[in-house]
Amino acid sequence: MPANRLSMLKIREVLRLKWANDLSDRKIAQCCNIPRPAVANYVELAEQAGLSWPLPDTLIDAELERLLFSALRKSSVR
Repeated sequence: MPANRLSMLKIREVLRLKWANDLSDRKIAQCCNIPRPAVANYVELAEQAGLSWPLPDTLIDAELERLLFSALRKSSVR
């Protein structure tokens, strides 16, 4: 996981491009100007958190962040 997290807006865009547009990690990385492994990491965190597209309209950024990064903490404990 990168030391500096992306903004929740950019993470939402990564997930949208992956799940709604079915773009490759490489293409998403180019579109969002981020490393390809970061795309894969955020998608994996979202999948571990049980998220899918479309994200619920009621899912605020703080809750999305909690869901994504609590999944990260759980997987690192194993």
